[in-house]
Amino acid sequence: MYALIFALLVNTTGNNMKSLQDTISSLAKEQQFTSGIAFKDLGSGETVCCSCDEKFHTASMMKVFVMMYAYHQADSGKLQLNEPVDVQNEFASIFDGSKFSVSKNDDGDTTLYAKIGDKVPFTDLMRLMIDRSSNLATDILVEKLGAKNITEFAKSFGCTGTEILRGVEDMKAFEAGMNDMTTPHDMMMAFEQILNTHLFSRVSSDAMIQILLSQEFNDMLPLGVPKEVKIAHKTGSITGVEHDGGIFFLPDGRKYVLVVFTKGLTNQGEGREFGAKISKLVFNYESK
Repeated sequence: MYALIFALLVNTTGNNMKSLQDTISSLAKEQQFTSGIAFKDLGSGETVCCSCDEKFHTASMMKVFVMMYAYHQADSGKLQLNEPVDVQNEFASIFDGSKFSVSKNDDGDTTLYAKIGDKVPFTDLMRLMIDRSSNLATDILVEKLGAKNITEFAKSFGCTGTEILRGVEDMKAFEAGMNDMTTPHDMMMAFEQILNTHLFSRVSSDAMIQILLSQEFNDMLPLGVPKEVKIAHKTGSITGVEHDGGIFFLPDGRKYVLVVFTKGLTNQGEGREFGAKISKLVFNYESK
């Protein structure tokens, strides 16, 4: 198995995009889980798509769409990013309207819980939502911004396979199958649009990139590239699911977007390892 992977990594270097597509497809087919990969070289416009229109539970990847909508609203003058927002931990289930709270024990960030009853700016909530994957910050923002509005915004720039129905930890909705969904292709498109200064102001675009560059969970795609490569990315993880995606900034100024989604995992580590291998394959191609 490892000999095959090594051969794939070596053979990719110097070959064309078709070879990269075939190599990634072969590696994906060997796995016992389902994956979806979307890659785009932002200079040449070349793409690789392996099951990239497959729908996946977004897990925490939906938080990227929340951030994007907030900055778009700010650019439109409909939101002040320094506006203080109430920190509370009671939300209504989209299933039946019953109340639920986010669990501190299952959250990527615990610092926000000490501020319940206080107010914090939008920008602080967004940094916690992305960099530490704060579920509490996410649900506060989704309640404030509106899940329907976030979905409509995503669809407005082409993410037609994306549905943001709710925040996180709404277990009644989860058990009823009322989940946020997206595709690797949509997620790739979202990251590309963050750089679109026709959709966002330069200030907002730069701010989102800086937030994504500060990601604290770096055990999937970043493992496949040298440390000098900067990655503005977001991860997503729930039982049986491991995702990662973002914008890669190479030292020579070139950029590309890579998204790797997995589902049906029996071992979470396998998904992260797979993502790192795909990341290395793509980096080797870009480095030829």
